[in-house]
Amino acid sequence: MKVLGLIGYPLSHSFSQRYFSDKFRKEGIRDVVYENFEIKRIDDLPALLESYPNLCGLNVTIPYKEEVKHYVHELDPSALKVGAVNVIKILPDQRRIGYNSDYYGFRTSLESWLAGKVTNIKSLVEFPYICYQCWLNSSVLWETLWHSDVDLSNPGNRPCQSRTY
Repeated sequence: MKVLGLIGYPLSHSFSQRYFSDKFRKEGIRDVVYENFEIKRIDDLPALLESYPNLCGLNVTIPYKEEVKHYVHELDPSALKVGAVNVIKILPDQRRIGYNSDYYGFRTSLESWLAGKVTNIKSLVEFPYICYQCWLNSSVLWETLWHSDVDLSNPGNRPCQSRTY
């Protein structure tokens, strides 16, 4: 049986185990389980990995998104840009690759939200909350957006449309 899970501390707030268990059941996926792994220190991760040889991947939540990057063998460009990891893929040879799905999700959501609302990215100054979220989630994203003169009213002209980040 394959094992997927979530690491963080505390995890009492998390609904991930219930969400993925329900999803697997509804989709007829019977050879995978999803567990919450509440680890008090990131230094406990190697012992966890050793205890679960069938572990195929982990989601990472607070407070380990930055620290966990030192426990992977390779970082995807998304994790490099943001400086944090929230998904770890564990390969059959036990090598671990760190990703940041928040980067793609935030960027896609922002592009979708902005379409039709602003025609020049510098008018984002009128939307302080969104600016603040850009800064919080990725200084790289903020720099990309701030220095862009792309007309977002045309969906074909949106920055990042090519997905070559």
